[in-house]
Amino acid sequence: LHEHLEIICDGVSLQLTGGPQLQGIALLNIPSTHGGTNMWGDSKSKFSRKKVKKDGELSSSSSLGDLIDLSSASQDIGDKMIEVIGLENCLHMGQVRTGLRSSGKRLAQCS
Repeated sequence: LHEHLEIICDGVSLQLTGGPQLQGIALLNIPSTHGGTNMWGDSKSKFSRKKVKKDGELSSSSSLGDLIDLSSASQDIGDKMIEVIGLENCLHMGQVRTGLRSSGKRLAQCS
């Protein structure tokens, strides 16, 4: 997928080459799909996204890239943000649906 597709969120190109090979991308603006499946998964915190600076400090930010800690990013239908989720294959989507995996791979949250 990374050889044929470029995703640009808030002016930043997402790096799809790192990590597992993705066969699917989901763009979501609602917390559940497929009859209740939460593809974004539960967030560790209900606070705003945090940007990790190179020196290790945290600050609030809306920029993208590898510097964003998406593990604490919450999904909200009213936040005017689109969540970008990567899926390794159709089995991955089924595993999220049945609860064997907690979520797809969080790629970005952008406006």
